[in-house]
Amino acid sequence: MTQPTRTTWAIPADVMLLTDAADVTDREVVMANAVIETIVGRVYTLAYERTGAADREWLRRAVAYQVPWMRAQPDFFERLDLSTLEGAGALGDLTLVCPPMGRHAIRRLSWRGSRSQRTRSPYVNRAGLPSTNPLAEVNDSYEQWTPLGGR
Repeated sequence: MTQPTRTTWAIPADVMLLTDAADVTDREVVMANAVIETIVGRVYTLAYERTGAADREWLRRAVAYQVPWMRAQPDFFERLDLSTLEGAGALGDLTLVCPPMGRHAIRRLSWRGSRSQRTRSPYVNRAGLPSTNPLAEVNDSYEQWTPLGGR
């Protein structure tokens, strides 16, 4: 007997272990997995090999948290398009499609992090500097001073 090919970030046993949900079916996990894949833009069958262990764990947890939350949302796939309602943007993109713990797991994915680059300041990052204020006179000895007029 051959085992079926795995196609989801989590399995029913993961859901039961992480959420204490009872009688979790493969169908529920597949539906929750499809929702999480749509949110994060990473399909299990296409991206498993190139997804790091930490990201696989966060995806496993996001799917596991999604299953019991979807059980409590019987109209999940039939809701109105809330993007057309006034003020819906204030709720955040994931608020109405993902449970709170699932949102936390998704935020921890490596590709969902900040895209900004940290710039280093010689006033803040240089070791042994007496003041972090760049305008403080005590920092003058650390600067290169040249007289006005080019001498």
